[in-house]
Amino acid sequence: MNSAYGILLLAVLGCAGCDQGKRKGKSGEVRPTGPVVVGKLVITPPTMDIAKGSTYDAGEGFFEQQLDILSGTETRRIAEENLKKNTPEIQPAPVVIQVARMKGSNVVNVIGRGGSVSYSGALVDAMMETYVQRVCPPETEVKASSVVDVKDAEKTLKEAERVWTAFRLEHDLTRLNAERASAERNLKRLAAASLYYEQELSMAAKLTLEQEIRRRQAAPSLPSEMPAELAALVRTTLTVAELAYLSGLRGSNVPATEAARKEAEKDRDDRVRSIRKQAEIAQDLTLAAESDIARLSSLKMESDQLQARHRAAVEGYAEQKSREKKMGGGLNDTARPVVSIIERASKAKAG
Repeated sequence: MNSAYGILLLAVLGCAGCDQGKRKGKSGEVRPTGPVVVGKLVITPPTMDIAKGSTYDAGEGFFEQQLDILSGTETRRIAEENLKKNTPEIQPAPVVIQVARMKGSNVVNVIGRGGSVSYSGALVDAMMETYVQRVCPPETEVKASSVVDVKDAEKTLKEAERVWTAFRLEHDLTRLNAERASAERNLKRLAAASLYYEQELSMAAKLTLEQEIRRRQAAPSLPSEMPAELAALVRTTLTVAELAYLSGLRGSNVPATEAARKEAEKDRDDRVRSIRKQAEIAQDLTLAAESDIARLSSLKMESDQLQARHRAAVEGYAEQKSREKKMGGGLNDTARPVVSIIERASKAKAG
């Protein structure tokens, strides 16, 4: 189990970070201790306008009902009977089963905890399979062409759900957008710094020493958009030698003024070298920011494409179900969800 699932399971078992769909064992029952196994499935609500959204918050009642079925006594009874019949070699053992929907999504975790990892994993898988069979029974008495179209549309929807869900689990979309906006703001600040460096170097090259000192004395401030870490490196105040040179220009002590001039020139040269170095740093930071923006923009584009693909699959499935209904075939219960098991507990590492 990777670290992300580890954190998730701690949150689930610690009663924190889970949606209201969580189900516990019966009050007073003996709860086994031992390794944790987890299965994962995606449940798409039959109300398609809910599925078009990004959080599924409008379907709280629907998910509450589905989690009741998934964690219910009847589902577990059937699952245990199937295990006993189909895999008698796996010895039964006490297992606590909990189910929880990841908040704001249609991903449901089925968690098993018991002393036997093999039986816990097998029971979690069997309960997921039993739930699928209960809420999505095989279609009967449907015209052949309609069956094929609906099945294809459902397959497409399940694949779109899987890919879109995997992307959202890997990338926090809110954080992704915030990071991109932050990178763009940082790039603008770096552009302001680069422009400032360019202007300072240009002025230092074409002005006399006295003109340069007086210019800086008159306008010592830095651009407000400049990154603070770069602004801290710029010397804006005049040095002792520069002040002495300006003072000497008003007096008659030529030797002292000449000595101050030489020191002021050294200070100016040092400042120019420092600004050139800072300009190089700003350029490196600009390249890094541009690379970051390109990466984040690519992820945003991928997110938009996957979301659009998912929306199209939802609409395509709804269209085929509507067509099936008009043809007079299909399930009497047209409000069934689309369910897909995306991770089996028996194949995952125990936590």
